Amino acid sequence: MAIERLTQERAERAKPGEFLCDDRVTGLILIAQKRVKTWVCQREVKNPETGIRKTARKKLGHFPAVSVQEARDLAKDQLRKMELGQNPHAARKPNLTVRAAIEEYLKGATDLRPRTIQGYRYHLDHYLDPTPDARRKMADANRKVTWTVIGHLPLSEIGNKPTLVRNVHLELTKACGKATANGVMRTLSASYNGMLALAMELPPNPVTREGVIRWHRLKRRDRRIGEDGFEAWGEALITVSNPIRRAMRLFMLLTGQRDEATRSMRWADVDFKRERIHFPSPKGGEDAAFDLPMSPQVKTVLEFVRTFSTEEWAFPGSEFVWPAHTRTGHVSESKEQRRAELLNPHALRRTFISVGYEVAPNKYVSFIANHACKDSITDQYFEPTLESVRRVLETVDKAIMEKIGADLTTLLGKKEIVSTRFSSNGNEQEQSAS
Repeated sequence: MAIERLTQERAERAKPGEFLCDDRVTGLILIAQKRVKTWVCQREVKNPETGIRKTARKKLGHFPAVSVQEARDLAKDQLRKMELGQNPHAARKPNLTVRAAIEEYLKGATDLRPRTIQGYRYHLDHYLDPTPDARRKMADANRKVTWTVIGHLPLSEIGNKPTLVRNVHLELTKACGKATANGVMRTLSASYNGMLALAMELPPNPVTREGVIRWHRLKRRDRRIGEDGFEAWGEALITVSNPIRRAMRLFMLLTGQRDEATRSMRWADVDFKRERIHFPSPKGGEDAAFDLPMSPQVKTVLEFVRTFSTEEWAFPGSEFVWPAHTRTGHVSESKEQRRAELLNPHALRRTFISVGYEVAPNKYVSFIANHACKDSITDQYFEPTLESVRRVLETVDKAIMEKIGADLTTLLGKKEIVSTRFSSNGNEQEQSAS
């Protein structure tokens, strides 16, 4: 750790991973991390019972909220207390393990979306601290836990042993792939940062410490329906036996909406009279709520699928636009198993945006896709009317239908359920005509 004369300017220039020690107040340290710079003071404190001296550390605050001079004053006061034998660690909580830290972090993460929380728990239960059930499933799939399990280790231990974190990242890369290795490390990092404020004596985050992990650069996915592939996609869509899933996939292509927001649509948010759909909690949460007008094509798709929520022989009284026999009451998995030619939802979203950029103003297409479209000061004034958005959506949908070369009636097919039950991943079971 470098000892130098700390100034406001030097503190501002501190890079992630740096530990700056003040030459005026011995024990005052500025710890620079990726998103925050923290003032701490430390010195050895003697245990009055054992006589053993151990280093104790106390968090003083964050820079620049706490200036250099304010940090010096706080450090002098705290170091004086330590000199008199007051140990700031005496009343702290028992050191949390990695599993306990993540559970504690998720307990207070009220701003995280359910899908994000589900991802964190998956990383914890399958990679950081595999549960017996997860191990059993891996054994059934002829897989083994070949990486170091750190869920039972104290946070302070992995903070003091960054090599351990690096090795886990490398081992997960070999066993489970680059994307998984990066994702697990981000979960670990988020929970560590979340506990840093509660356990102030923790070492700096080992995941974000400079030089510890070499993050994998993942290739950005760019799959979509090719210029000559629309007709084949339409022919493949017709072969999907479940009419609700046919209509949902067509809806995604004609609106460019995200997978989760589409699957959880409720009829209460669909207004046929005003011809608009309300998305109350898309990506970004309630603050990103928006209304999407219906194009004639989209309205036709929704009118087709509404039958299945009203007729006695289907899903009578269902509150969901895309009902299914699942735990949630709606389609829980939009991918068609072993039907790669139908593309996944994000590829359909990418297709909508690509076609939209060809035939309509880009800002409108971004608005429809619920992407941030305010990149400049002028964009801050961009508040399109629903009617203007409707005209753009109709233009894009018309272009898509022309590329497919088939009408909506043909693509939607018959209002007939060929299965009385569907599994949670959307595969039909108990085949029978209704």
